[in-house]
Amino acid sequence: MIFMRNFAVRNWKQASALGAESNWRVINEVRNSGTKGTTASEISKNLDLPLSSVYASLKVFENLDMIESTREKGKRTRVYRERCWEVAHRFGMNQDFLEDARPEIWEITEKIKPIILGSLEQIVKNPKFQKYLPSDRKCPICNTSHEAYDFFHAITFMAAHYCLHPGEFYEFLRQLDYRSQNH
Repeated sequence: MIFMRNFAVRNWKQASALGAESNWRVINEVRNSGTKGTTASEISKNLDLPLSSVYASLKVFENLDMIESTREKGKRTRVYRERCWEVAHRFGMNQDFLEDARPEIWEITEKIKPIILGSLEQIVKNPKFQKYLPSDRKCPICNTSHEAYDFFHAITFMAAHYCLHPGEFYEFLRQLDYRSQNH
């Protein structure tokens, strides 16, 4: 079974590229590598695919602007770039804004990441929550528990939602003139 939840496909060319299993496996590997990215050699090793097949898949996704390539310390790293588009699509945000604000968004992310990950770890280690935790059954393609992935995303989104809930957030909106003073 291949999970496609939260995978934005913007056009038929992207859909066609994802039709090949090797391409699907490669883009999932890049996507799962997060912000640190991954190299063609790492993908080849992790997926047990010939390096030439990995390079061919990466070229397809680079041409479709689904991944970015950077060179650092002699290594060429690929990073999945469609997450911004997924967020923009889900919340109706302008894609150009997300691209322009990327450095500021990453700065915020780096500040809150240790807090979020530490808090999620506390939930997992707390005995009173054991009965609610997701299955550790992993997808045979990406070797990740999609149930856990969705579970932790939901908790993170709930926490963000509570931060933006009325009260302090409405006052913040008033200060920026996005909410009238008489409410």
